[in-house]
Amino acid sequence: MKKLYSLFIIVLFSLSFLIKTNAQSVVEINGTAPLSLNSPKLISGGGAGFGFYTPPIDIIEARRRTIKSNNPSPLCLRFGGYFYFDGVGQKTFKGIPLLSGTGNASVNFSNSLTGINFSAKLSSSLINGRIIPYAEGFTGLRYFSSSMTITPDDKDENANSITISKTSGINFGATGGLLFRITDEFYIDTGVMWTHSEVPGEYVDVKSLQQIGNNIGYRAEKLPNDFLVFKLGVTGYIDDFSGGNGDGWSNFLDGLFDGIGSGSGSGNIGLIKF
Repeated sequence: MKKLYSLFIIVLFSLSFLIKTNAQSVVEINGTAPLSLNSPKLISGGGAGFGFYTPPIDIIEARRRTIKSNNPSPLCLRFGGYFYFDGVGQKTFKGIPLLSGTGNASVNFSNSLTGINFSAKLSSSLINGRIIPYAEGFTGLRYFSSSMTITPDDKDENANSITISKTSGINFGATGGLLFRITDEFYIDTGVMWTHSEVPGEYVDVKSLQQIGNNIGYRAEKLPNDFLVFKLGVTGYIDDFSGGNGDGWSNFLDGLFDGIGSGSGSGNIGLIKF
């Protein structure tokens, strides 16, 4: 997971020189909801996404133009990156005995889907810019993990996070959607993203989890190749994200990665794979 965050920082910094030019870039923030196309046992969930795209290239007239002008480009191209994180099913057990014999704990099992993609986005304009349809092709890295978090009932003991399985690899796909104008700078963003990966892996079937004596049993299932991710959020067209001196960009990154960390507890439970 830390590698994904590091890669995302690199993507953002590689595009930061465009932000300092006062050219009009695009930032989008979405709520997301994944759906597996190959595994009905994988529970759908929800999460969030963040994207940044360069100023447009007018591919009809081969020159740059801002999309919020009175005569938006009939077809323009942007390059950028998109990051998303989704929870895909979870289940919690209480009163599970710790292997150390020091008491009981609550145990939460969860699956998560994370992706970082590099993309090229084509967009046009309808009804004088009130509606902007777009299509996007991308490739990047997709990460899926199944983990459990053990929280002892004794408040003096720290929680412990354990990764049961994880799979990461190259993915590719496409996104289609519509932007609906609120103001010249802000649009409602609706879209559907399809992501495909051939990297084999497995995940914890949350529906199979059951307590067996003092242990918890689970069944592992094959990780699906295809997901649909539904997007609903806000897209903003920005002229200068650096605040004129670059501090805005630094403060943004500081806030984005604040609080990212992992548990350091030592508690453990009996876990059975069947």
